Amino acid sequence: MNFTILFFLGLCIGQSLSSFRRIPFRKRSWFNKLEHFKLSLLRTRGRYEPNPDRALHMEDSPELLINYKDLYYYGNISIGTPDQNFTVVFDTGSSNLWIPSAECASNNRACQVHCTYNHSSTTYVPNREDFSIQYGTGSLSGFLSQDVVTVAGIKVRNQIFGEATEQPGEVFFNDLYDGILGMAWPAISVKQVTPVFQNMVSQNLVEKAVFGFYLNRQGNLVILPCITDSIACI
Repeated sequence: MNFTILFFLGLCIGQSLSSFRRIPFRKRSWFNKLEHFKLSLLRTRGRYEPNPDRALHMEDSPELLINYKDLYYYGNISIGTPDQNFTVVFDTGSSNLWIPSAECASNNRACQVHCTYNHSSTTYVPNREDFSIQYGTGSLSGFLSQDVVTVAGIKVRNQIFGEATEQPGEVFFNDLYDGILGMAWPAISVKQVTPVFQNMVSQNLVEKAVFGFYLNRQGNLVILPCITDSIACI
């Protein structure tokens, strides 16, 4: 089933969005070593506090997305039962969901500063098929697993995703997010894994096979599904 990716840059939306799934996020125009230290400290706190949003002082939003250097936008999802919380990039250039694994290699420095997924979830289903992904800035490898994935309150059943055990180099160690949630076409998915949004469509969790981004300087939203029929929803 086809779906359309819509980007809305600085649009003034006059119609109510109350019936749509929304993820607000904040603007970050630069990042320095002090901020990196603070974020690392907050990540550590997030491992031991029951609510990671509270640990990151994000009381104003249940699912906060942050614009990092105008390069990418990241926010919160959960995997498993009970929820295991992660920060992921919403990436329209890839199709796979992956997060660091609790089984990551001892020399995987990225695992030491990011949240990892473990198999304590009651809805976890083993898969163990090997996978690897090459991005423009780095690569990773690991194995596939299956569980419930929750995005903006939408629970996607039987979602296959990657558990990264190898993340060589400094790329993912320095990044602010735990993993990546690919929102592109199924045709480019590694191992032919069905993407999260496509599963939302097939499981009738969204009314239309469309999602959109609304971006501006003050606040930004990922809308699931589309914003409104009056704004180029096809």
